[in-house]
Amino acid sequence: MDVFQFCLRNFCSYCPDFDPAIEKVDCTLIGDSSQKTMNNIRCQNESRCNNIAENLKGKV
Repeated sequence: MDVFQFCLRNFCSYCPDFDPAIEKVDCTLIGDSSQKTMNNIRCQNESRCNNIAENLKGKV
């Protein structure tokens, strides 16, 4: 299992407005001796940039 999952779009590369947001998901199984966490990494501005990309699709 991957411990880090990058939930980023191509337009996130080199973006000056990139602001990382980390969502931690507990993946510990019953009986495990240590806690296991999966980390989903995305940008806080994800919805804004998705809207911009969708609006530009029809204009390019």
